[in-house]
Amino acid sequence: MAPGDLTREQLIEIVDKIMRCDPPDEAEQDKLLWLFENNVLHPRASSFIYFPEHELGPEFEGRSLTPEQVVDHVLAYKPIELGPAE
Repeated sequence: MAPGDLTREQLIEIVDKIMRCDPPDEAEQDKLLWLFENNVLHPRASSFIYFPEHELGPEFEGRSLTPEQVVDHVLAYKPIELGPAE
């Protein structure tokens, strides 16, 4: 799979399962996290799930985002393509 293969709704479902620990099996959680991270371009996508304050600032300390907010923040990421070094 490549970024863009899953729809926003599918990504939200994956993030929701990760956040609810559904399934509770760690190996299955790892698979869901891999699926999420490999279907978006943001290099620190999982930070929005576990540590939103690292990405969004200290005002998010101790707070969590909804699955929809996580996906929207991650999908808003646009990498910058740099030209050749001179």
